[in-house]
Amino acid sequence: MENTKTFLLNIFAYAFTGSYIAMDLESLKSLLLFAGAIILLILQIRLYFLKIKNEKKGKNKNLIMSKLKYLIIHCTATPEGREVTKEDIEQWHLVERGWSRVGYRDIIHLNGGLENLIDYNQDDTIDPWEISNGAHGFNGNSAHVVYVGGTEKNDIKKSKDTRTFEQHRSLQLYVLFMILRHPNIKVIGHNEVSKKDCPGFNVGEWLRSICVDEINIGLKK
Repeated sequence: MENTKTFLLNIFAYAFTGSYIAMDLESLKSLLLFAGAIILLILQIRLYFLKIKNEKKGKNKNLIMSKLKYLIIHCTATPEGREVTKEDIEQWHLVERGWSRVGYRDIIHLNGGLENLIDYNQDDTIDPWEISNGAHGFNGNSAHVVYVGGTEKNDIKKSKDTRTFEQHRSLQLYVLFMILRHPNIKVIGHNEVSKKDCPGFNVGEWLRSICVDEINIGLKK
């Protein structure tokens, strides 16, 4: 058995060193541990320089995992009653604006249906692959959800709370679930971190109307 282990470890050693040298079991283990440490160090260095590169570009500053702090509510800023698809969002954000990611992780349709736009897990951190570009300066530590609507039917320049009954219900369940999963999360509107009317209603007042605890409302610590 020991001979088999030694043989296999020598094969691995050959992969790292490029030459076959008969070594005892303990020496081989030390070599492989050293090689593993070098690989890990290289990966950490690459992540560091990738983070610096993105910071210089002003994109995804929180490239390395950061704590989930906010749930930001958006509207699509489209006329009341007009449906919006996942493909519409991708067209607007990825193609027309040239973003690397869409602005939201989930969309709530007129009928209250919830559709996922970006993959994510349910832990308390935002990984690079979970980032959505919903609010400048907050993408690395926030989850973004959007409801379809947000403007007057005949004038998209006029902001309006156009949520249907079904959207109200879905957004309420969405918010309460997020608070259940992340008890310290702060729920805010896009207009609290940007000079926009989005999402077309006062998020703080609405949260209080559905009995959300003050600790989960607004930007305050």
